[in-house]
Amino acid sequence: NLKHQLNLKQSRKKMYNLRHQLNLLQQMKKLNNLKHQLNLLQSRKKLSRKKLNNLRHQLNLLQSRKKLQNLKYQLNLLQSRKKLNNLKHQLNLKQSRKKMYNLRHQLNLLQQMKKLNNLKHQLNLLLSRKKLNNLRHQLNLLQQRKKLKNLKHQLNLKQSRKKMY
Repeated sequence: NLKHQLNLKQSRKKMYNLRHQLNLLQQMKKLNNLKHQLNLLQSRKKLSRKKLNNLRHQLNLLQSRKKLQNLKYQLNLLQSRKKLNNLKHQLNLKQSRKKMYNLRHQLNLLQQMKKLNNLKHQLNLLLSRKKLNNLRHQLNLLQQRKKLKNLKHQLNLKQSRKKMY
């Protein structure tokens, strides 16, 4: 009877432990699920921000093109010399700023290309050094094998001479 009660207590304890572990596993699964959903929401939010910034950028580009065309049109319509000269001056300023921006952009691109070429060159140098070291290692291995064969051959010769005597 006591053994039976002891067995019952132990089995209850095991059952309780198993239930507890099951609950922990389910909670971890729920937590991982929530983390995954949060990550999905954050990635969507980032994507929508990116789309919004893209649209703003496109809108700005369209507006700047429209403004430039507007200035050109006004410049053609105006008859007075003073207003005409003023508008020409404003247009030239905008265009020179645009040219300056373009030149800066091209300079940045050239510098990035130079850096990239530099990195490619360094990579090629590293690869060629690695190949050279590999070849040296293979040469050493071949030389060691040749020496070993030579030694074996000499040993065989000595042994055969010894047998002849």
